[in-house]
Amino acid sequence: AARAFEFDVDKPMRIGVVPRFAAHGAAEVVWVEAEPGYAFHVVNAWDDPEDPDQVVLVLCRMDETLALGIAELVSSATARTDPSPTPTPMVEGRLREVARLHRYVINVRQGVLVASNPLAPAESLADYPCVAPHGVGQPTRYAYASAIAPRPATGAEGPDTFHGVYKHDLRTGEVVASHFFAAEGLVGGDIVFVPCGSSTSTPPAPQPDPSISSNPETCPTHTLAEDAGYILCMCHAVTGDRAELRVLDAAASLALVATVHVPCRVPIGFHVGYVPGEHLHW
Repeated sequence: AARAFEFDVDKPMRIGVVPRFAAHGAAEVVWVEAEPGYAFHVVNAWDDPEDPDQVVLVLCRMDETLALGIAELVSSATARTDPSPTPTPMVEGRLREVARLHRYVINVRQGVLVASNPLAPAESLADYPCVAPHGVGQPTRYAYASAIAPRPATGAEGPDTFHGVYKHDLRTGEVVASHFFAAEGLVGGDIVFVPCGSSTSTPPAPQPDPSISSNPETCPTHTLAEDAGYILCMCHAVTGDRAELRVLDAAASLALVATVHVPCRVPIGFHVGYVPGEHLHW
């Protein structure tokens, strides 16, 4: 049977910027074209503090995708089709189904792409990103993402697995901290940032990074340091019926702060969220 749709590896990726206070519909959307690629998840976006006509967009970009197995890769330039694509994530130097952080700068007044560049080392593949909720839509220095486990060079059947968490510095492009759990027989998934003070039962705030705690561009509408909080990550046992919720210190080296052991199997899902306990009404 044919796949649901096609992904043309030669067509440009299109990015649409919608004005916050658009009043005239689709005509106000600014569309720009970038090199071919795809992204499932956006990290963050904000108005460029150095140029009011520009928007900065950070996302997890891959070169091509099969859309979880429902798409077929085609090439309009060579009329080539790839009906049985290899599961290997690197195909002739291209990232397939695996992503790394990437930054775009868009001039919305001129409708042009100003810059496009990777924001992470080639070996630091990651997806399922998050930032502090009080930094959404603001210039942010740090982002967190689930680290994608490398596959053997010969390729391996089955979906990609997440074997840890990265803390990215969006200014330098470096991975400044990491936490891995594959050696313990665990795989991860989506992660969520929980700010300190978001619950009456939240533990004391970890020590924030002194290099950004007084930076007004970090979170200009919020007094809480950008990385003052915790990363929650649900880990699943590769074998056996068990899981655990890991609490990592987002402000430091992603050190393990606490582990909640779950004595039963928790199915691996796509996305997670966090709600303080006092906001739940059973």
